[in-house]
Amino acid sequence: MLATDRQNVLAIINLDTHRERGQAENLMAVNNSERSRIAREYANRFASREQTSAFFAKMFDPELVQHDVIEEEARTLIERIEERGAIIVYLTSRPHTMQTATEQWLAEQSISRRVFFKNYGTGELGPDGKPDTGDRYLKTPDWKAREVPRIITEIERDLGEKLAWVLYADDEEVSRAAVAGLSDPRILLRCSLEDVATHDFQRYEIDPNVPDFLRGLQELANLLEMREVFEQADQCQLTITRPEIPGQDGNERLTSVMIESWKAEADAAPTLRFYRYNELYPQRNELSEIEQIIALQVACDQTGHIVSLKMAKHGAALSLLDELENVFDPDEPEAQQYADEWVAHTFLEFGYVEVARAQRGMQIFGKSALDAYLAHVQAKNEEIKLALRGGK
Repeated sequence: MLATDRQNVLAIINLDTHRERGQAENLMAVNNSERSRIAREYANRFASREQTSAFFAKMFDPELVQHDVIEEEARTLIERIEERGAIIVYLTSRPHTMQTATEQWLAEQSISRRVFFKNYGTGELGPDGKPDTGDRYLKTPDWKAREVPRIITEIERDLGEKLAWVLYADDEEVSRAAVAGLSDPRILLRCSLEDVATHDFQRYEIDPNVPDFLRGLQELANLLEMREVFEQADQCQLTITRPEIPGQDGNERLTSVMIESWKAEADAAPTLRFYRYNELYPQRNELSEIEQIIALQVACDQTGHIVSLKMAKHGAALSLLDELENVFDPDEPEAQQYADEWVAHTFLEFGYVEVARAQRGMQIFGKSALDAYLAHVQAKNEEIKLALRGGK
């Protein structure tokens, strides 16, 4: 099943892009680097022990909100997310004292959505004689992990029904990890605004009624969280590449795979869809550079029936796509058997399932996902060594 009730999907978008020296790989909705620069210059006028307080006092000055700018393509991505059916709200660690200025500025920029701010307290003295600081000193990841369930509850109350899925988008890995710790199966983590717009809005099941080969392709697309586009786009191409391992030769290129899908020509079979698996093999070209060429190519229709199974010729012609040879006649049972038994087996045995899991995991969790992949590789290597020793 690929359909979902889109009105039951909530996207919680971290408002500001986190930047280190003005640069950021993953972009959210708002670029506040100019406001940060002004605050930094202001803080440099003070003694070192006072600079942090001076920086945040200026950084959170409501009058400086006008120096913020919308990230490139943010408007387009926000519109696309909503066109796909998600409700968008913003989450920001900006203090509540910036709420009026921020909301007015967002309205002027035509990206106004509901915003949840961090409460910095009233400053008034409480019964204990201490000023009310609200959540000011609560670490941002911990605050976000606490706020997300509260936001979900509030939106559900407004909708009058439960949310089916929640997309949580944050460019800071530590905050994504904190929200992951909530262990809410409805929450899907995203690392940028573009990541929300392009990846799945829900988790998809694998069809138990299709042959093993197509079931394997579905699993790979699920792990990349790109199943919707894999099943519905006019054309889709997803590459699964083994992650770079620290200390590994950077010139070394390992076998990777590319999975494709496309709709049949409208005049031929308007409801028919095809899927293809390509095994990419590293080979040096005439310039002694490594290039990935197709060594194996298997295609099936939407029922999982094999329609093409080709391999590259050996030798110099290996790098020529048009030199792929039909290994089996698609109508022969051997073609289906090869795809379902051998190719489907390679997804697991050659590690492409784990590679896809690591590839997506590293986008979301970074080093911890790489460490999990390395542990898996080490465990597999130990299994191989044990098998070679005859189980001793």
